[in-house]
Amino acid sequence: DAGFDLQGTRTFFGNLDSEELAVVDGLASAVFGRVPPVPPPGSVTLTVSPQSASPGQNVSISVSNVPADPQAWVAVAPSGSGDGSWLDWRYLNGQQYAPSAGMTAATVTLTLPSSPGNYEVRLYDRHLSAGGQLLISRPVTVGDTPPPASVALTVSPQSASPGQSVNISVSNVPADPQAWVAVAPSGSSDWSWLDWRYLNGQQYEPSAGLTAATVTLTVPSSAGNYEVRLYNRDLSAGGQLLISKPIAVGNTPPSVALTVSPHSAGPGQNVNISVSNVPADPKAWVAVFPSGSDDWSWLDWRYLNGQQYEPSAGITAATVTMTLPGSPGNYEVRLYDRNLSTGGQLLTGSGVTVIP
Repeated sequence: DAGFDLQGTRTFFGNLDSEELAVVDGLASAVFGRVPPVPPPGSVTLTVSPQSASPGQNVSISVSNVPADPQAWVAVAPSGSGDGSWLDWRYLNGQQYAPSAGMTAATVTLTLPSSPGNYEVRLYDRHLSAGGQLLISRPVTVGDTPPPASVALTVSPQSASPGQSVNISVSNVPADPQAWVAVAPSGSSDWSWLDWRYLNGQQYEPSAGLTAATVTLTVPSSAGNYEVRLYNRDLSAGGQLLISKPIAVGNTPPSVALTVSPHSAGPGQNVNISVSNVPADPKAWVAVFPSGSDDWSWLDWRYLNGQQYEPSAGITAATVTMTLPGSPGNYEVRLYDRNLSTGGQLLTGSGVTVIP
Protein backbone atom coordinates (compact mmCIF):
# COMPACT_ATOMS: atom_id res chain seq x y z
CA ASP A 1 0.00 0.00 0.00
CA ALA A 2 2.97 2.37 0.11
CA GLY A 3 6.09 3.01 -1.96
CA PHE A 4 9.25 5.11 -1.41
CA ASP A 5 11.26 7.43 -3.62
CA LEU A 6 15.04 7.72 -3.31
CA GLN A 7 14.76 10.35 -0.54
CA GLY A 8 12.71 8.02 1.67
CA THR A 9 9.48 9.91 0.99
CA ARG A 10 6.44 7.75 1.34
CA THR A 11 3.71 7.83 -1.30
CA PHE A 12 0.35 6.37 -0.43
CA PHE A 13 -1.76 4.29 -2.75
CA GLY A 14 -4.25 3.15 -0.12
CA ASN A 15 -5.46 4.01 3.36
CA LEU A 16 -3.08 3.19 6.23
CA ASP A 17 -3.98 3.47 9.90
CA SER A 18 -1.66 5.09 12.47
CA GLU A 19 0.05 1.82 13.46
CA GLU A 20 0.77 0.97 9.81
CA LEU A 21 2.13 4.49 9.26
CA ALA A 22 4.51 4.04 12.21
CA VAL A 23 5.79 0.77 10.69
CA VAL A 24 6.26 2.51 7.32
CA ASP A 25 8.18 5.38 8.95
CA GLY A 26 10.42 2.97 10.86
CA LEU A 27 11.18 0.94 7.73
CA ALA A 28 11.97 4.16 5.80
CA SER A 29 14.39 5.31 8.49
CA ALA A 30 16.11 1.95 8.63
CA VAL A 31 16.53 1.69 4.87
CA PHE A 32 17.12 5.26 3.82
CA GLY A 33 18.16 7.06 7.02
CA ARG A 34 16.71 10.27 8.35
CA VAL A 35 16.26 13.02 5.79
CA PRO A 36 16.74 16.63 7.00
CA PRO A 37 13.44 18.51 7.14
CA VAL A 38 12.63 20.80 4.24
CA PRO A 39 13.01 24.42 5.36
CA PRO A 40 9.73 26.32 5.62
CA PRO A 41 8.86 28.74 2.82
CA GLY A 42 9.35 32.47 3.33
CA SER A 43 6.75 34.12 5.53
CA VAL A 44 3.82 35.81 3.82
CA THR A 45 4.25 39.61 3.86
CA LEU A 46 1.79 42.45 3.34
CA THR A 47 2.51 46.19 3.33
CA VAL A 48 0.11 49.11 2.94
CA SER A 49 1.23 52.46 1.52
CA PRO A 50 0.30 54.91 2.87
CA GLN A 51 -0.69 53.54 6.27
CA SER A 52 -3.02 56.47 6.88
CA ALA A 53 -5.03 58.27 4.22
CA SER A 54 -8.04 60.45 3.50
CA PRO A 55 -11.54 59.01 2.94
CA GLY A 56 -11.91 57.47 -0.52
CA GLN A 57 -8.16 57.59 -1.21
CA ASN A 58 -6.39 54.78 -3.08
CA VAL A 59 -3.70 52.79 -1.29
CA SER A 60 -1.17 50.29 -2.63
CA ILE A 61 -1.17 46.79 -1.15
CA SER A 62 2.04 44.80 -1.72
CA VAL A 63 2.17 41.09 -0.90
CA SER A 64 4.84 38.42 -1.27
CA ASN A 65 5.44 34.71 -0.53
CA VAL A 66 1.73 34.03 -1.14
CA PRO A 67 0.68 30.41 -1.82
CA ALA A 68 0.09 30.25 -5.59
CA ASP A 69 -3.69 29.94 -5.71
CA PRO A 70 -5.54 31.94 -8.43
CA GLN A 71 -8.26 32.72 -5.88
CA ALA A 72 -5.95 34.48 -3.40
CA TRP A 73 -7.37 37.97 -2.71
CA VAL A 74 -6.94 41.13 -0.68
CA ALA A 75 -9.64 43.27 0.90
CA VAL A 76 -10.18 46.27 3.17
CA ALA A 77 -12.59 45.81 6.09
CA PRO A 78 -13.44 47.52 9.40
CA SER A 79 -10.98 46.58 12.13
CA GLY A 80 -12.07 43.47 14.03
CA SER A 81 -15.00 42.73 11.72
CA GLY A 82 -15.89 39.31 10.36
CA ASP A 83 -14.33 37.77 7.25
CA GLY A 84 -17.36 38.64 5.13
CA SER A 85 -17.31 42.35 6.05
CA TRP A 86 -15.01 43.56 3.27
CA LEU A 87 -15.68 46.98 1.68
CA ASP A 88 -13.41 46.69 -1.35
CA TRP A 89 -11.51 43.67 -2.66
CA ARG A 90 -9.39 42.39 -5.55
CA TYR A 91 -7.65 39.23 -6.70
CA LEU A 92 -3.85 39.58 -6.93
CA ASN A 93 -4.14 40.59 -10.60
CA GLY A 94 -5.87 43.77 -9.37
CA GLN A 95 -9.21 42.69 -10.84
CA GLN A 96 -12.41 41.17 -9.51
CA TYR A 97 -11.96 38.16 -11.78
CA ALA A 98 -9.34 35.52 -10.97
CA PRO A 99 -6.04 35.32 -12.88
CA SER A 100 -5.31 32.29 -15.02
CA ALA A 101 -2.63 31.11 -12.58
CA GLY A 102 -1.73 31.73 -8.96
CA MET A 103 0.47 34.70 -8.12
CA THR A 104 2.99 34.62 -5.30
CA ALA A 105 3.69 38.38 -5.25
CA ALA A 106 1.77 41.43 -6.42
CA THR A 107 0.90 45.07 -5.79
CA VAL A 108 -2.82 45.83 -5.83
CA THR A 109 -4.67 49.14 -5.50
CA LEU A 110 -7.68 49.33 -3.19
CA THR A 111 -9.97 52.26 -2.42
CA LEU A 112 -10.46 53.15 1.22
CA PRO A 113 -13.92 53.75 2.69
CA SER A 114 -15.50 57.21 2.64
CA SER A 115 -15.99 57.22 6.43
CA PRO A 116 -13.06 58.03 8.78
CA GLY A 117 -12.09 55.25 11.16
CA ASN A 118 -9.82 52.29 11.79
CA TYR A 119 -9.69 49.63 9.11
CA GLU A 120 -7.47 46.74 8.09
CA VAL A 121 -6.22 45.25 4.85
CA ARG A 122 -6.43 41.47 4.72
CA LEU A 123 -4.96 38.75 2.50
CA TYR A 124 -6.83 35.45 2.06
CA ASP A 125 -5.50 32.28 0.42
CA ARG A 126 -8.74 31.53 -1.51
CA HIS A 127 -12.50 32.22 -1.63
CA LEU A 128 -14.24 32.10 1.75
CA SER A 129 -16.83 29.80 0.14
CA ALA A 130 -13.99 27.38 -0.71
CA GLY A 131 -12.64 27.37 2.83
CA GLY A 132 -10.41 30.42 2.44
CA GLN A 133 -8.27 31.39 5.42
CA LEU A 134 -6.85 34.74 6.50
CA LEU A 135 -3.08 34.74 5.90
CA ILE A 136 -2.10 38.17 7.22
CA SER A 137 -3.57 41.62 7.87
CA ARG A 138 -2.29 45.17 8.42
CA PRO A 139 -4.04 48.24 9.88
CA VAL A 140 -4.84 51.37 7.89
CA THR A 141 -6.31 54.60 9.26
CA VAL A 142 -8.85 56.65 7.35
CA GLY A 143 -9.25 60.26 8.43
CA ASP A 144 -8.98 63.86 7.35
CA THR A 145 -5.26 63.84 8.10
CA PRO A 146 -2.99 66.75 7.16
CA PRO A 147 -0.22 65.94 4.69
CA PRO A 148 2.93 64.67 6.39
CA ALA A 149 5.90 66.96 6.86
CA SER A 150 8.56 66.66 4.19
CA VAL A 151 11.43 64.28 4.79
CA ALA A 152 14.58 66.22 5.70
CA LEU A 153 18.29 65.31 5.55
CA THR A 154 21.32 67.40 6.54
CA VAL A 155 25.02 66.57 6.32
CA SER A 156 27.59 68.12 8.67
CA PRO A 157 30.14 69.06 7.51
CA GLN A 158 29.18 69.37 3.84
CA SER A 159 32.82 68.97 2.77
CA ALA A 160 35.29 66.68 4.48
CA SER A 161 38.72 65.11 4.23
CA PRO A 162 39.11 61.55 2.89
CA GLY A 163 38.10 58.97 5.51
CA GLN A 164 36.53 61.58 7.81
CA SER A 165 33.34 60.88 9.78
CA VAL A 166 30.29 63.06 9.06
CA ASN A 167 26.97 63.38 10.87
CA ILE A 168 23.77 62.64 8.93
CA SER A 169 20.58 64.02 10.53
CA VAL A 170 17.17 62.96 9.20
CA SER A 171 13.60 63.80 10.24
CA ASN A 172 9.99 63.10 9.21
CA VAL A 173 11.05 59.64 7.98
CA PRO A 174 8.30 57.01 7.47
CA ALA A 175 8.61 54.70 10.48
CA ASP A 176 10.04 51.57 8.87
CA PRO A 177 12.77 49.67 10.80
CA GLN A 178 14.61 49.10 7.51
CA ALA A 179 15.00 52.82 6.67
CA TRP A 180 18.72 53.49 6.06
CA VAL A 181 21.28 56.08 5.00
CA ALA A 182 24.32 55.63 2.79
CA VAL A 183 27.13 57.52 1.07
CA ALA A 184 27.67 56.81 -2.64
CA PRO A 185 29.42 58.41 -5.65
CA SER A 186 27.32 61.22 -7.13
CA GLY A 187 24.94 59.95 -9.82
CA SER A 188 25.71 56.27 -9.20
CA SER A 189 23.11 53.49 -8.94
CA ASP A 190 21.20 52.64 -5.75
CA TRP A 191 23.49 49.65 -5.14
CA SER A 192 26.73 51.67 -5.28
CA TRP A 193 26.87 52.66 -1.60
CA LEU A 194 30.28 52.80 0.08
CA ASP A 195 29.15 53.02 3.71
CA TRP A 196 25.64 52.61 5.15
CA ARG A 197 23.68 52.35 8.39
CA TYR A 198 20.12 51.85 9.57
CA LEU A 199 18.77 54.81 11.56
CA ASN A 200 19.94 53.25 14.83
CA GLY A 201 23.51 53.80 13.57
CA GLN A 202 24.10 50.05 13.15
CA GLN A 203 24.12 47.57 10.29
CA TYR A 204 21.33 45.60 11.93
CA GLU A 205 17.84 47.08 11.94
CA PRO A 206 16.19 48.52 15.08
CA SER A 207 13.25 46.81 16.73
CA ALA A 208 10.92 49.59 15.56
CA GLY A 209 10.95 52.29 12.89
CA LEU A 210 12.62 55.62 13.68
CA THR A 211 11.23 58.89 12.30
CA ALA A 212 14.25 61.01 13.23
CA ALA A 213 17.89 60.21 13.95
CA THR A 214 21.50 61.34 13.65
CA VAL A 215 23.84 58.73 12.17
CA THR A 216 27.61 58.84 11.66
CA LEU A 217 29.02 57.68 8.30
CA THR A 218 32.60 57.57 7.06
CA VAL A 219 33.27 59.29 3.74
CA PRO A 220 35.46 57.52 1.14
CA SER A 221 39.26 57.64 1.14
CA SER A 222 39.33 59.02 -2.41
CA ALA A 223 38.66 62.70 -3.08
CA GLY A 224 35.63 63.46 -5.25
CA ASN A 225 31.93 64.31 -5.34
CA TYR A 226 29.62 62.06 -3.37
CA GLU A 227 26.09 62.13 -2.00
CA VAL A 228 24.36 60.98 1.16
CA ARG A 229 21.08 59.14 0.52
CA LEU A 230 18.09 58.13 2.65
CA TYR A 231 16.00 55.10 1.64
CA ASN A 232 12.66 54.05 3.13
CA ARG A 233 13.54 50.36 3.36
CA ASP A 234 15.98 47.70 2.06
CA LEU A 235 16.42 47.71 -1.72
CA SER A 236 15.68 43.97 -1.80
CA ALA A 237 12.28 44.77 -0.24
CA GLY A 238 11.44 47.43 -2.82
CA GLY A 239 13.17 50.33 -1.06
CA GLN A 240 12.92 53.78 -2.65
CA LEU A 241 15.18 56.83 -2.40
CA LEU A 242 13.51 59.49 -0.23
CA ILE A 243 16.07 62.31 -0.38
CA SER A 244 19.79 62.93 -1.01
CA LYS A 245 22.32 65.67 -0.33
CA PRO A 246 25.79 66.26 -1.87
CA ILE A 247 29.06 66.06 0.03
CA ALA A 248 32.53 66.95 -1.28
CA VAL A 249 35.51 64.86 -0.23
CA GLY A 250 38.92 66.45 -0.64
CA ASN A 251 42.07 67.51 1.13
CA THR A 252 40.39 70.52 2.75
CA PRO A 253 42.62 73.14 4.39
CA PRO A 254 42.31 73.86 8.12
CA SER A 255 40.09 76.73 9.21
CA VAL A 256 41.34 80.32 9.25
CA ALA A 257 42.11 81.47 12.82
CA LEU A 258 42.42 84.91 14.48
CA THR A 259 43.25 85.78 18.09
CA VAL A 260 43.56 89.14 19.86
CA SER A 261 45.86 89.68 22.85
CA PRO A 262 44.81 91.18 25.17
CA HIS A 263 41.03 91.00 24.67
CA SER A 264 40.51 94.21 26.61
CA ALA A 265 42.81 97.23 26.98
CA GLY A 266 42.83 100.95 27.61
CA PRO A 267 42.20 103.66 24.98
CA GLY A 268 45.02 103.97 22.45
CA GLN A 269 46.80 100.84 23.70
CA ASN A 270 48.46 98.40 21.31
CA VAL A 271 47.17 94.81 20.87
CA ASN A 272 48.64 91.87 18.99
CA ILE A 273 46.56 90.29 16.21
CA SER A 274 47.68 86.73 15.36
CA VAL A 275 46.30 84.98 12.26
CA SER A 276 46.94 81.56 10.72
CA ASN A 277 45.80 79.37 7.81
CA VAL A 278 45.16 82.50 5.72
CA PRO A 279 44.84 82.09 1.92
CA ALA A 280 48.18 83.34 0.52
CA ASP A 281 47.13 86.65 -1.05
CA PRO A 282 49.48 89.68 -0.63
CA LYS A 283 46.42 91.89 -0.14
CA ALA A 284 45.07 90.04 2.92
CA TRP A 285 44.61 92.54 5.76
CA VAL A 286 43.39 93.07 9.32
CA ALA A 287 41.54 96.02 10.78
CA VAL A 288 39.78 97.38 13.90
CA PHE A 289 36.08 98.30 13.55
CA PRO A 290 33.26 99.48 15.81
CA SER A 291 31.19 96.38 16.64
CA GLY A 292 28.50 95.72 14.04
CA SER A 293 29.72 98.36 11.60
CA ASP A 294 29.98 97.83 7.83
CA ASP A 295 33.10 96.65 6.00
CA TRP A 296 34.22 100.18 5.16
CA SER A 297 34.18 101.56 8.74
CA TRP A 298 37.67 100.49 9.84
CA LEU A 299 39.56 102.70 12.31
CA ASP A 300 43.02 101.20 11.87
CA TRP A 301 44.29 98.56 9.42
CA ARG A 302 47.40 96.73 8.23
CA TYR A 303 48.44 94.15 5.63
CA LEU A 304 49.89 90.98 7.18
CA ASN A 305 53.44 92.40 6.97
CA GLY A 306 52.31 94.96 9.57
CA GLN A 307 52.47 97.80 7.06
CA GLN A 308 49.99 99.78 4.97
CA TYR A 309 51.72 98.65 1.80
CA GLU A 310 51.32 95.09 0.66
CA PRO A 311 54.09 92.47 0.94
CA SER A 312 55.75 91.01 -2.15
CA ALA A 313 54.07 87.65 -1.57
CA GLY A 314 51.06 86.29 0.30
CA ILE A 315 51.50 85.48 4.00
CA THR A 316 49.57 82.58 5.56
CA ALA A 317 50.40 83.33 9.22
CA ALA A 318 51.44 86.52 10.99
CA THR A 319 51.23 88.64 14.14
CA VAL A 320 50.36 92.28 13.53
CA THR A 321 50.35 95.08 16.12
CA MET A 322 47.46 97.53 15.99
CA THR A 323 46.42 100.54 18.08
CA LEU A 324 43.00 100.57 19.73
CA PRO A 325 40.67 103.60 19.43
CA GLY A 326 40.79 106.41 21.98
CA SER A 327 37.13 106.00 23.00
CA PRO A 328 35.97 103.24 25.39
CA GLY A 329 33.51 100.75 23.90
CA ASN A 330 33.12 97.46 22.07
CA TYR A 331 35.10 96.89 18.91
CA GLU A 332 36.11 93.98 16.70
CA VAL A 333 39.18 92.91 14.77
CA ARG A 334 38.50 91.49 11.31
CA LEU A 335 40.57 89.62 8.73
CA TYR A 336 39.84 90.02 5.00
CA ASP A 337 41.24 87.91 2.15
CA ARG A 338 42.00 90.93 -0.13
CA ASN A 339 41.14 94.58 -0.71
CA LEU A 340 37.43 95.42 -0.62
CA SER A 341 37.78 97.20 -3.96
CA THR A 342 38.84 93.91 -5.59
CA GLY A 343 36.02 91.85 -4.07
CA GLY A 344 37.55 91.18 -0.67
CA GLN A 345 35.57 88.97 1.74
CA LEU A 346 35.57 88.75 5.52
CA LEU A 347 37.30 85.55 6.65
CA THR A 348 36.94 85.78 10.44
CA GLY A 349 36.80 88.21 13.33
CA SER A 350 37.08 88.56 17.11
CA GLY A 351 35.82 91.06 19.67
CA VAL A 352 37.99 93.44 21.70
CA THR A 353 36.93 95.89 24.45
CA VAL A 354 38.39 99.33 25.10
CA ILE A 355 38.00 100.03 28.81
CA PRO A 356 38.07 103.49 30.42
